[in-house]
Amino acid sequence: MCVGGIMWSGIKEVYYGVPSKAVEEITGFDEGFKPHWFREFKKRGIVVYGNIEPELGEQELYKYVNDGKEVYKPSR
Repeated sequence: MCVGGIMWSGIKEVYYGVPSKAVEEITGFDEGFKPHWFREFKKRGIVVYGNIEPELGEQELYKYVNDGKEVYKPSR
């Protein structure tokens, strides 16, 4: 849903720190099926900047999980 929302919103730049695979491994959150999302953003003029200090982002995700915070998991 986030990918679709970004495409429809008019946002022109997206920044992320931690790649989806690492987010899923750390939190168990299933980001869902996103085929060719990067290419689709590019087609729509949306620039993606990624892997921005991923180690810091991963530390925050581990802290969130270890602090017992709830992670949305639709399979529950």
